[in-house]
Amino acid sequence: MTKLLFPELSYKIAGLCFKAHKQLGRFCREKQYADALELLLKENNIAYKREYEISNLDQRSPKGNRVDFLIEGKILLDLKAKKFITKEDYNQMQRYLQASGLELGMIINFRNTYLKPKRVLNTKIYSEHSDVNSDNSDRSYKILPHPADVKVQAFGKTKEELFLNAMIGMMEILKPKIKSPKSKIKSKIAVESIDLDSLLVDFLNEVLYLSQVNKEVYNDIKFRKFTDKRLEGELTGNKIELFGEDIKAVTYHGLEIKKNKKGLWEVTVLFDI
Repeated sequence: MTKLLFPELSYKIAGLCFKAHKQLGRFCREKQYADALELLLKENNIAYKREYEISNLDQRSPKGNRVDFLIEGKILLDLKAKKFITKEDYNQMQRYLQASGLELGMIINFRNTYLKPKRVLNTKIYSEHSDVNSDNSDRSYKILPHPADVKVQAFGKTKEELFLNAMIGMMEILKPKIKSPKSKIKSKIAVESIDLDSLLVDFLNEVLYLSQVNKEVYNDIKFRKFTDKRLEGELTGNKIELFGEDIKAVTYHGLEIKKNKKGLWEVTVLFDI
């Protein structure tokens, strides 16, 4: 696996976005967040270009692709103020990245109660390997190799089981050191999204957030409610001493929940680490 792309700069950007979010709250317009962020970029001497035309980076690219910010000529930044980040938002950032030839983009949704920056890698540079074992084994999940990050392929007889197995695979990536297997903890979770694929991404990101904030690892969930757009449940797991690995975000890259030839629900999730 390669190292995290532009860690210092991306952390600075995220920190300034957190500050703008704290100043303005959740319910302003995108332009107001962009104005506030622009002031913070100036105060911190971070070079940027606002409402940047992507074709300026590569004249072969089609015109009309404007990103909210180009930061230090390295990172594309797209600001949102909406209920959900969707696949269309991810695809838009992919279009910007591939038109520009840059490696990394960030999507920030200021409508969230807690800001969760989404890092997006240029798939022309960080392409996927073909999935191995195309006949789809009956294992609940497996870790797959990837040139830049890590992928989990999960299976389930039901959608609820699929979500559980994707979560357990994500927990394995974190390599947690458990304090005491006997000390069980419980944590409630509720997630709403625009469709089933987005629900899985938002669910895993929320579990990741709870895990990192509370220093917990989860190995089961009991769903009280589950539809293609909303879930509610109770996580169970253990307190941990430390994580051996860090996950920055759950991505939409190549994600599609579907039934395979064996009738199992299946998904492959790419994690940005």
